[in-house]
Amino acid sequence: MLARLRAQGAIIIGHTICSELSTHTVGQFAGNAWDPTRTPGGSSQGSGVAPVARLCAAALGEETAGSIIIPAAANGASAIKPSLGLVSGAGVMPLRSGWDVVGPMARSIRDASLILSIIAGPDGENDPQSLSAPSIGEQLCITPTPGSVPLEGLTIGIPQTDWMSSPGQPPAQSYDQDYGAAFIRFKDQLVALGAKVIDFPWLDAEILENIPYSSPEPIHDLLNSDGSILMSVNAQAVTSYANQLETRHWSAVRDFADLLENQDHRDYLLQRHPESFDQAASLIPVGIRLEAENRRRQQQGGFEKVLNDYQIDFMMVLPLGAHIGERAGALAKTLPVQRMYFDMPNALAWPMLTLPIGHGATGVPKQLPITAAFWGRRFSEPMLVQAAIDFQTHYPEYHTKAPPDPDFAPAAAFHLWTLDEIPSQYSADPLIIAEGRRKKS
Repeated sequence: MLARLRAQGAIIIGHTICSELSTHTVGQFAGNAWDPTRTPGGSSQGSGVAPVARLCAAALGEETAGSIIIPAAANGASAIKPSLGLVSGAGVMPLRSGWDVVGPMARSIRDASLILSIIAGPDGENDPQSLSAPSIGEQLCITPTPGSVPLEGLTIGIPQTDWMSSPGQPPAQSYDQDYGAAFIRFKDQLVALGAKVIDFPWLDAEILENIPYSSPEPIHDLLNSDGSILMSVNAQAVTSYANQLETRHWSAVRDFADLLENQDHRDYLLQRHPESFDQAASLIPVGIRLEAENRRRQQQGGFEKVLNDYQIDFMMVLPLGAHIGERAGALAKTLPVQRMYFDMPNALAWPMLTLPIGHGATGVPKQLPITAAFWGRRFSEPMLVQAAIDFQTHYPEYHTKAPPDPDFAPAAAFHLWTLDEIPSQYSADPLIIAEGRRKKS
């Protein structure tokens, strides 16, 4: 990716910070671009902050489950989480093979699209997943559609069962005052640009029959030589562990851990990657792996069928539903309202992009951004990007607004969260998310 960017004249100025081992969607290290005392989101927290804070034109983020979308939403960045395979993952320390993607984060979708058009494309030598992607880099636009109704002919769906922090009520009923007002205004603006915006039921992910791949229920027991159960695995775990075994993921992590001088850091890393994972992955039968991959295709097909049945081009959601909390405050208050199934685009391998649609200060000391997201079928990036560019062309006041210069008061002390302290709803690891849902069911 960097080689492709440099070949087109990009200047790489440095690294941005992420959450500890990319483990959660909250973020502590970076201050939010609009208020340094507020959470930046995670795990790609620095990449969400830097472009909005005018420290760079764009940044790259990595997402396994929410790690691009959440910090983009928290900071008001225009970002694109690509479809699986569109961008090579070579050189990225993977969290879950088959889920991990790299995408651009910028101030405008135009800039993000320009970056994506450069880094997209096959990489047969380093990432075979990229060979399955169509060549859509040249289809990614950086110019708006002419005319006053550029979205004419598009049907944008608002999924009513894409629950927020808890299931049972349409998402808009969970939004706080500022988010609710911005949501209504955004819908009206999309209609004014020619789009048809409709509510539709979507598939309820609380019903396990709808999510044969994402379901936390085990599909196979891995046995020790004495017949005892080593581990029960669901479909997500089967595909992840098998891919990681083939790419020598765990041995690479342990090799890296051996280089760390800090024993606490080494122990923390090895806690996430015990040797038993190698053993477990080697015990997965070929038939079970094929079953897990087939379940993923079944789930993709089921969700796509709903879009086809309602003739929906793509969906619109708000990744967050309330203003973010303090980064040194209680963990449960950092992201008080977020999409419950924020990892669904990753499970489906579908793209999602974010764009700011307003700002508000109700209940918070400083004005904070409000962000929406477009998402839909795999490799539909050109359509999503075009619609977002058209919106930002006609309503530039949101993405062009700059945050105030930060006032860096002495930061309140906070401790790093251990794995046991991070609730599953804030995890960036789909298997931890699934395990948390299994315990609740």
